[in-house]
This record gives sequence, C-alpha cells and structure tokens, in this order.
Amino acid sequence: RDITHRCALHPETLKYLTVASGFTRADIEFRSPVPPQDRLQPVALSESADAVVRNLTEAFNGNVEKLNARMFTHMDYAVVAEKG
Repeated sequence: RDITHRCALHPETLKYLTVASGFTRADIEFRSPVPPQDRLQPVALSESADAVVRNLTEAFNGNVEKLNARMFTHMDYAVVAEKG
C-alpha cells in the first residue's frame, strides 16, 4: 500500500499483478474525480472570429478535451479482487 503516491502504479499494472498473484477476478474502480474547476478550460470562440482563428480555437479546444480525458480524470483508484 502506497498512501503517499510516491511509487504509483498504473491501474492496469496493479490489476495484472493482482491476477498474477492468484486472484481470479479483478476490477478497477476509479475514485476522486478531478473537480471541473481544476481541469483545463477551453477557449471561448467569438462569433466574429475569422476562419483562421476559428480553426485554431477548435484545434486547441479539441486538444484540451484530449488532455482532460487522459490527465485529469480521477486522482485515486482501487483494484477490487476475489481470491479463487
């Protein structure tokens, strides 16, 4: 158990190690979602923006969504397993 998060393992790695240790079923449960105010915020697009600015803004906001989905989802997780 690493309550300090100094030696954090990827959830799938810990699930694999759990199954490799003899557990028959292991599920990952994600907890503590990152609050919306702490996630990256998209840029507002002005109605009067020209095509270049509109394209750049759409690309930027798309990348913000991708980063939020990969980096700012849940702060904690647990592997719940059954010993078989």
